[in-house]
Amino acid sequence: PPLANFTTPLTVKTSVRGDTKNIHLRDIVVKTPDHRLQIAASGIFNLPQHKGEKISMSFDINSLRATGGIKDQIIMHFLKKPNAMKFIRSFGDISFRGKVTIPWHRQIIQGMLSTRYGTFDVNTTLTTDNAYLTGSLKTDGFRLGEFLDNKNLGNVALQADVQMDISSKKKAKLLHRKKGKIPAGSIKGRAIEASYKGIKIKDVDFSIVSNAESANGTLSATGKVMDVSCDFSFDDADIKHSLKVKPHIKMHNIFENAAPVKFFKKLFGKKKKKEK
Repeated sequence: PPLANFTTPLTVKTSVRGDTKNIHLRDIVVKTPDHRLQIAASGIFNLPQHKGEKISMSFDINSLRATGGIKDQIIMHFLKKPNAMKFIRSFGDISFRGKVTIPWHRQIIQGMLSTRYGTFDVNTTLTTDNAYLTGSLKTDGFRLGEFLDNKNLGNVALQADVQMDISSKKKAKLLHRKKGKIPAGSIKGRAIEASYKGIKIKDVDFSIVSNAESANGTLSATGKVMDVSCDFSFDDADIKHSLKVKPHIKMHNIFENAAPVKFFKKLFGKKKKKEK
């Protein structure tokens, strides 16, 4: 389906065998004349056996590489909004290895998505009749500082749940009115490990909510010495230039329950009067 509305010519080669139940496609090779898109895969079509059933498909993607405007044509199948492509372009060229299953009105995508700044373990489902995308992302070493052009930030390992919903007519009108500068939806998860100015930080909870016009998010981490949180927002696909950050720090009284403090409190604290 992501190639259904392609405007660039494609060559497709495969070997086929099958029967009235299944059609197997082996050694699938899909590419453009300029090799900006190259796909190697195998697949199976499950044919309808009863009235009312629909055909379903499943593909094992051995390799997919998309560069330049070809990548944009594929991503447009998922984002629906041309202006959101500016955000996706910042990730550079993409490659993918994994599995794509296409039952009725759904596309299930599972595998490793590689970008210029790191690799994501992707497990998502796109409901095609209402453009509702849900799923999870995981990465062990995304180069966040390089992506945001911030030397103070290092790599980040995180896992997150993603939801993007443009299903209702009301929301579609909202996106149209706001010109869809950034993808609409929400991301919620935890940074297992991150770093700032060389200091490693673990278990940072984060959430981002976007209405296409602007996005607001929070970061929070609880420690023995202090609680650190941060509110941030951006209103353009070029995050590094539109990002606004407001940090918060709450110090703990680490001496409150320390043993020496308890001793001196007991020694010099107010003594209760003895009852006669």
